[in-house]
Amino acid sequence: MRVVSLISLLFIICQSAVAQQTETIQYKGNTIDRILYRDTSIAVDPQTGREKTVLRERIFYSKINGRKIYVFYNDGENANTRLVENTQDELRSYFIKKLTPSIQTLKDGAYTISIPDIIINEQGKIAYHTTEYSTIRKSQYEDKNTPDITFNFNSSLDKEIEKLINNAPVAKTVQADGMIYPYIFDIEIHVTVKNHKVII
Repeated sequence: MRVVSLISLLFIICQSAVAQQTETIQYKGNTIDRILYRDTSIAVDPQTGREKTVLRERIFYSKINGRKIYVFYNDGENANTRLVENTQDELRSYFIKKLTPSIQTLKDGAYTISIPDIIINEQGKIAYHTTEYSTIRKSQYEDKNTPDITFNFNSSLDKEIEKLINNAPVAKTVQADGMIYPYIFDIEIHVTVKNHKVII
């Protein structure tokens, strides 16, 4: 599940009922069913004391090509949970290794690279992922009052990530009750660039 909008530094004092909407999308020959949850909250800004209404949206991916998507973080600690976590680690290492030459050209700073909503199909291939990659470069200065700098990947890095996803190694598959299930997870990569060197 991915949180589309986040609330930070606000105290929630009231939350409305959740509205739910189901939609079907097509991606590279795959049919993905997902559920959109929307709710509104009354929040108080602790700095100004003013109330404001905040809309939150969450997306839950339920099926791909008619098959239920296994959500590992809802299933406790078991063999499948460890399998998915190992797959996350292996893919994270793959992206770090392949992206390092491009990352080290960035300005000094701490970076978070997000590739959300990766769905692994029954053949162990990446069948879907959210195409909105993002990075956050934290301030490289000691002054805590210096704001963080947020930006999206440029088009060349977008294309590079897309190519890496299309050529990603085959992952292990999840089995439950004698059946193979697609599964979903996010990948976040945290690195620091200093003097054009990448520090993990």
